[in-house]
Amino acid sequence: MAVNPEYLVWHVSNCNLKEIFTFDFFYNDAQVIDASIEVFNAVSECIPDNVIVLFENLWWPGLRLIEPGIVDRFFCGLKKQNVGIMLDTGHLMNTNISLSNELEAVSFICQTVENLGMYKNYIHGMHLSCSLSGSYQKHSCKAVPESCSMTEIMHHVTSIDQHLIFKESGLKSLIECIEPSYLVHELFYDNLAELSVLVQTQQKLLLK
Repeated sequence: MAVNPEYLVWHVSNCNLKEIFTFDFFYNDAQVIDASIEVFNAVSECIPDNVIVLFENLWWPGLRLIEPGIVDRFFCGLKKQNVGIMLDTGHLMNTNISLSNELEAVSFICQTVENLGMYKNYIHGMHLSCSLSGSYQKHSCKAVPESCSMTEIMHHVTSIDQHLIFKESGLKSLIECIEPSYLVHELFYDNLAELSVLVQTQQKLLLK
């Protein structure tokens, strides 16, 4: 690979356009996991041995991280040894529509990570953002818009996966729980000046 990356990120999920809106999924976690194993194993020899592949969780069927048995099933099926998890905090929060504030979210993330047992140690990286989208998900009309324009699709997806900064204390305990080697502030922004302020704000919370 020309850029010599330290790691690659592979999203493990499946969801078609209709399912994005209706939440009526055709495939379950196990089916998506099994198909992902097959695809990854078919191409894994193309990845240099010194590059770790970090599989990222989403809230759609696949590697959601909320069922330890599914996580075990996934990693036990992979042929490549240099693998791990890229934990996306916002994506994990999106799996729990009962979360109402950041402190609840941090507690939920830490408890979910602890429930992974030995696979907690597979978490090498973290995409850090806040996504308290439970209210939106609960009140979504669960129907595909008539026009289904790209604007409507993106509005719906970003209303679920909000990519906001954390604003309350508690992130220090989250970092201490996960101890990631790689930390990425994955946020929505309009320009680099705004991104700089957002990252600095969230970085300060990591010390509180």
